[in-house]
Amino acid sequence: MTTSNANVAGLHLDHYSLVARIAPWFVVLSPLLIVAGIINSEALNFGTGLVTSLGVVALATILAHLSRGAGKRVEHKLWSDWGGPPTSAFLRHRDCTIDAQTKARYLRLLESMILDWKAPTPLEEARDPSAADRAYSAAVMWLRSATRDNKRFPLVFAENVSYGFRRNLYGIRIFGILASLTAGAVNIALIVTVYQDGKSMYPPLLALLAVLLFAGLFTRLIKPSWVQEAATGYAHRLLETIDQLSAGARATE
Repeated sequence: MTTSNANVAGLHLDHYSLVARIAPWFVVLSPLLIVAGIINSEALNFGTGLVTSLGVVALATILAHLSRGAGKRVEHKLWSDWGGPPTSAFLRHRDCTIDAQTKARYLRLLESMILDWKAPTPLEEARDPSAADRAYSAAVMWLRSATRDNKRFPLVFAENVSYGFRRNLYGIRIFGILASLTAGAVNIALIVTVYQDGKSMYPPLLALLAVLLFAGLFTRLIKPSWVQEAATGYAHRLLETIDQLSAGARATE
């Protein structure tokens, strides 16, 4: 898979890992980082002390795996609440997200491209929805594999990154809530104790405002509907590649 990479200390992290798996942790830890900056302006200086570039990469790799694991755990529940993975659900005859004519073309083209795959008929789907969903899931798996070239399918990749970021951030948002509560308490303690001797109150008050904004972000914005919005966008972009793949297959015949 072709991706944009970031090189750190001789190692590299692909664009998806940086944005979808690591960036959520920086969002989650932002309230604590803000207060740390108030306490010590050098608290955010990663180039000093014991933190080396290799250590940053190691930490980033661990965080990437943790956020991915958390995202995958909540994904199954989200899919259950949504009635299944959006891409597979959109292929169902009984689903009206995609118009019937476009869906019929998608299914016909998938049959022509996937070896030994046949789309369920409306009657077959009604008789055995689970078997039909397995067939749709198999087609989606093939489609994902066929669109891994990020340069050829940039919109799919962009939507996949967006979905991964939102899913993983939702999976670890409890840590963001805890970080906001902790940062708020520490910041209030600073205001009550340290900033009563004539020091300017603006830095801690601004920090408190920022922490409150993050708390609102974690509790009001980052929710299943926010993740579903990105999942739906990814599903549409992925299904739209069917026409492109079919045209490419005909051109090589």
